[in-house]
Amino acid sequence: PFAVVEVHVGGDVYKDLASLKHAYDKYGSRPIYVVAKDEDKVMNLVNEAVEGAFHEIKDELIIVRAQELKQLHEALSHENLRRLINELTKR
Repeated sequence: PFAVVEVHVGGDVYKDLASLKHAYDKYGSRPIYVVAKDEDKVMNLVNEAVEGAFHEIKDELIIVRAQELKQLHEALSHENLRRLINELTKR
């Protein structure tokens, strides 16, 4: 897979990161971590973890806050933009 996604709504941040690192190591997938709850706390834990045990994915990890994902969805929902994307991806 080109990319793998973990969505944090609770639970163990380190387990999430381990899953992302595993996919990165095994497949070379781009790790994406969506933070949907306890954003500040989770961001602190992630930043600490990528400086230590998960340093291998530090430069590859994309962190997305739930609000950013919502804004992206809204932006991509506009009819003109959907039409443009369809035109650009035609073969």
